[in-house]
Amino acid sequence: MNKLFLIKSFPILLIISLFITACGGNQGSSNTKLDRKIKSFLNADNSISQDEWDELADMIANNSYSCDCDTDAGLQSYILQVAENRRNNPGTPEIKAEIADNTSSNSNTSDLQFKLYMESSASMYPYTTGRSDFKEAVYDLLTRVSSKSDEKGLINYIGKVIFPVDESVRDFINKRDPYDVAKKNKKKINTTNTDINDIIKLIFEADNKEAIHVLISDCIYSINNRDSRDGLAKVKYATKDIFQEHAKDYSLLALQLNSNYKGKYYPYSGGGVNIETDRPYYMLFIGTNKLINEILTNKTYSNIKNFESLEGFKNYHLFSATQSEDVHYSVLPTTEKIGRFRTDSDYSERSYVHGLKNVEAGKRDEVAQFSIAVDLSGVLVEESYKTNKSNYTIDADDDFLIEQITALDDFSRSDKGYVGSATHLITVSTDKVSQKKQSLKIGLKKVLPKWINASSTDDDSKMKTDESIHNKTFGLEYMMEGINEGYHKNGEIHQHLTIKINIKK
Repeated sequence: MNKLFLIKSFPILLIISLFITACGGNQGSSNTKLDRKIKSFLNADNSISQDEWDELADMIANNSYSCDCDTDAGLQSYILQVAENRRNNPGTPEIKAEIADNTSSNSNTSDLQFKLYMESSASMYPYTTGRSDFKEAVYDLLTRVSSKSDEKGLINYIGKVIFPVDESVRDFINKRDPYDVAKKNKKKINTTNTDINDIIKLIFEADNKEAIHVLISDCIYSINNRDSRDGLAKVKYATKDIFQEHAKDYSLLALQLNSNYKGKYYPYSGGGVNIETDRPYYMLFIGTNKLINEILTNKTYSNIKNFESLEGFKNYHLFSATQSEDVHYSVLPTTEKIGRFRTDSDYSERSYVHGLKNVEAGKRDEVAQFSIAVDLSGVLVEESYKTNKSNYTIDADDDFLIEQITALDDFSRSDKGYVGSATHLITVSTDKVSQKKQSLKIGLKKVLPKWINASSTDDDSKMKTDESIHNKTFGLEYMMEGINEGYHKNGEIHQHLTIKINIKK
């Protein structure tokens, strides 16, 4: 994703040309409300922030205007035209929003390669009985990641081997049973006693670093041990062994979904029981760090990234050794302010404040407090994870504390220019500043979210009679711990992101 910043010397003829191409050169009366909104945003600082860009995009999506502004290029050109026609034109505005760079090759879904692997053990078949959320979600995902409906080579079944499905996306979706071909080829696929670790190994061994591999599975561990906890501990370390080999180069995005389930369930203790209930299952996106980052940050693939709209979506978590970079953050000089401090121009620009000076505690409150706006949109964890103080680290020479983390719903009007794309507000305080100069570093730790523990059981032997475990996956916590430990060798803690504020006394 490129951040496009318009250069003030941008030729006027090119601006007009862009506008004529994208908007037909007609700034009719039906656009009055849109024009006024653009001008009101530009009046403050001759720029369009990410929030302002999003508000304009929402206006266009919900109303009809006489310009082709429903694309990034169209809206960008229209803003330039409105800016050019102002009475006291201060020059070409700066667009601070993240928008597609149309000077590069036209990107579309086909620029990313996908391989879909459907675990084909008998425990997966009950998800497809009748009309199910499972089928809705799988078919929806297929249409998002395929470049065209007649594409072949995208779908595979997986058990002891990978079994390619020689069908187009259209033909596969038109089938009543997505496991039809798998059931006819049971012996070739060999799904008896499938092991999730062996399945993941097969995907890594496919060694196609140009593709994102999507495994669809119930992620149930297979163990041969009467003591389930002992058996689960052993296979957990097998999972860890797999991922510590690949953690440096690959990321894994785990999606949890839910679907109606009607058929036979196979407990670890043996046998099978017929149940009819809702059950969780998972989509694991495995790809190189570059490819997973691309799907999560490039607006071109926003339709794929919109996982929450998949039928039955519940949760997600990203496993990666990399950190989010170029994250927007800024001290908001007046929001939640207590005590005295000034913006340090050595570490600040027009759109952000990364440094404070003359920091002193307030006499009445005996603390110095300030707020930091930060963009956490790229951190794929649930909201409660982002606002939990225990998930953060804070490091400085003096004792700084995180008071709270909240969604960025309100802030002082005078701080608007620093908010940018920020989604959350971190409020920090200290009762003293003793050092002449120090750095305050805040990190968001990569730890397993609470939904994983809540979705896991180490005893599914009573699945037939105990409804409290119908929405749980046998051994899930062990599996996710194994993956997590593979990414955190020797127990070190990685960060989703780190921000730094320079403090001067």
